[in-house]
Amino acid sequence: MKRGTLWSVALLGSALLLTLVFSLTDLSQFRAVLGAVTLKPMLLGLVVLQLEGLCTALRLSLLAPIRPPLSDCMLVTGWWVASLALLPARLGELVGLDLLHRKLSWTPGGAFNSLLVQRLFDILLLALLGSAALLLNTRGHLDSVSILALAGAVTALGLVYNLPVFFSLIAKSLASYRAQRFARLLLGHVLSARRAAKDVSRSVSFASLGFITTLKWCCNLFGLALVVTATLPALPFVAAVIVSTLSNFAAIVPIQTVGGIGLGETVFTGGFSWFGVSTETAAAAALVMRGALIIAPLTFWLLVIINSWIWKWSSASRAE
Repeated sequence: MKRGTLWSVALLGSALLLTLVFSLTDLSQFRAVLGAVTLKPMLLGLVVLQLEGLCTALRLSLLAPIRPPLSDCMLVTGWWVASLALLPARLGELVGLDLLHRKLSWTPGGAFNSLLVQRLFDILLLALLGSAALLLNTRGHLDSVSILALAGAVTALGLVYNLPVFFSLIAKSLASYRAQRFARLLLGHVLSARRAAKDVSRSVSFASLGFITTLKWCCNLFGLALVVTATLPALPFVAAVIVSTLSNFAAIVPIQTVGGIGLGETVFTGGFSWFGVSTETAAAAALVMRGALIIAPLTFWLLVIINSWIWKWSSASRAE
């Protein structure tokens, strides 16, 4: 798909979904919800969401074949999350792969393996934490949604631990096409990804990545739930965690919207309505949540950029 067409489709998708959400509320309702926002939990939630970025940078450092400076991992993470927030259809992931290759000197295969590991770990922890919230909400009753989430977690765990086997199977299928230049190039990247996957599957690396990913998603869900309860104070905190989990799962899907705009509002509206909030209030609250979902990643990006400038300035001063 051409770049112009991609952006046109993404803009249309966001516009249609936003139109749906706007049609469910009105300006007076939006003003009422915005006026009822409690400032302290909102600001605290945005601060906690910044800690998620730090955990993501630490995870990149753990995944790197040669441990890079944390400042470099922070810079890559900042541009990565900003790209995901602004580009259509998860194309920010391609920006992330390019940054891993150019800024952290990873091989293309190693960068691709890193992306797979991160996203599989994300699905694993999201499913586990979401299941825990669902069980708390249903007082231990294992419903179909909880079972589905747990099944997703087990599947993600199996995939991330067996990524070397996955890449080996791809390499075997490419071996018979080695006479072709493109196949040889792709085979080299796959073998590089397999070497990186073997490092990750070691028990120590696996446990470390699991720990830091748990911290990452605790920060994400706790921060988002604080923002939700600041917007809808009457909503139980566990319900806010469940809706935040749903919004994160929706963000993983590469649907043609710009940075998830429109899709996120639709999911939040449905999630709030599921817990008994009126449709008009749910839609208005979803629009307030969009503001937070734009501010949080761009604030992290701005902080990282400022820190990078300060570090370069101080380094230049010391050199003189």
